[in-house]
Amino acid sequence: MSDETRALLHLVFILLMLLVLVGGSVAILLLWWLRGRDPHVGPVASYLSEPPDDLSPGVVGTLLDEHADHHDVLAALLGLGRSGALRIALLPAPERGQRSDYELTMLDPSRVTGDLDRTVVEAVFGGMPDTGSVVRLSEIGNRFAAAVPRIRSALYQELVDHEYFLRSPEETRRRWSIVAQTGLAISIVGGIVLGMTLDPFAYLAMAAGIVESLILWRVSRSMPRKTLAGAEAAARWRAFRTYLKDIRNYEQVEETQSLFDRYLPYAVAFGLERAWVRTFAAAHAPTPSWFDTGADRSGSGFDFGDILITAMQLGHVTGHQSGGSVNLPDVDLPNVSLPDVNVDPQAMADVVGGGLQGASDALGGLFDLAGSIFDAIDIDFD
Repeated sequence: MSDETRALLHLVFILLMLLVLVGGSVAILLLWWLRGRDPHVGPVASYLSEPPDDLSPGVVGTLLDEHADHHDVLAALLGLGRSGALRIALLPAPERGQRSDYELTMLDPSRVTGDLDRTVVEAVFGGMPDTGSVVRLSEIGNRFAAAVPRIRSALYQELVDHEYFLRSPEETRRRWSIVAQTGLAISIVGGIVLGMTLDPFAYLAMAAGIVESLILWRVSRSMPRKTLAGAEAAARWRAFRTYLKDIRNYEQVEETQSLFDRYLPYAVAFGLERAWVRTFAAAHAPTPSWFDTGADRSGSGFDFGDILITAMQLGHVTGHQSGGSVNLPDVDLPNVSLPDVNVDPQAMADVVGGGLQGASDALGGLFDLAGSIFDAIDIDFD
C-alpha cells in the first residue's frame, strides 16, 4: 500500500470517527426527543391532598420512574394490610445481634384483588393462601426472587391496562437495548476486521461506534413514553407526592392523625416512608390496626399490673399538675409508696393505647427487612 493510500485511509477513518461521534450523538438526542419524551401536559395543581385516581399504591411509583423496584412491592404489601387482607406482626425479640422478624397472616383472601396483589401474595406465601395462613418474612427470599419476572410483568401490565403506556416500559427498554447491543457488536467486529485488513486507524472509528452504542444503551432506559393520559396522571401523582412530602405545610398533623394509616402505602411508594413515620410519631398518631407490634402479648409489653401502676402514676402526676383539686372518692386503698417520677401523659397513652411512637422502630425494622428481600427486583439488566 502506497503512502498516499495509507494517508487517505487515515483521513477517512478520522472523519468517520468524528461523524459517528457527532452525528450519532445528535441522532440519539433526536430519537429520545421524538420517541421517548413524555407528551407535554397543561397546568397541574402544585399539590393534591388526595390520590388523583384509583391506581394501587404498588403501581404509583412505577408510573413515576417507569421502573419496578422494592418500594413498589412493599407499598403493595402494606396496601394489602390496610385493605384488611393481611396482618403484619413483629415477632418476639430475637437473641442479641439478630435481626427482628415479622409474621404475615392472611386474614381475608377475597380482599386480594388485581393481578399485582395476587402475584405479590403468591410470591410471599408460595401460592394463593387460605384464611389463617402464616409465613415469616425472613423465609421468603428465594421464593420472591423466583417470582420477580412475574411481579415486574404485573406492575407494567397494570400501567398498560390503565392506558398510561401503549406497551410495557420493560418491553420498550428491551427493544432499544437490543439495538444498542447490535450496534456494539457491529462496531467491534467491523473495527477489528478493517483495522487488521486495511488500516489501524479503523480502531478510532470502532471506538466511536462503541461509545455511541453505550450511550444508546443508557438512553434506552429512558425510552418508554407515556401516553397523554399517562403523562397527565403522572403530573397529578407528583402533586400528591408533594403533599405527602411537605404534609406539615398543608395539615395540622396532630388533628389529622388518620392520614398516617391511610397514606402510608403511598409514602412507601414515593420513598418517603421514614420521614412519614417520624412526622406522625411526633404527632402521637396511633399504630395502624393491621400492624401488630406485640405490645399486648404475654411476656412482652405491659401486663395488667404495669397498666395499673401506670394509671396510678398518671393520676398522681395529674393531681399535682391540677394543684390537688382532683376529688377522689373516699375509699380505703392500700398504702402504696410510689416514686416521684416525671410521667408524660401522652407518652403513657402511646404505650397503653398503641401509639406510633412506640411502634416506629418496629416499622423501621419492617422497611429494612422487606427492602433487603424485595431488592431482588431492583436488579435490571435492560
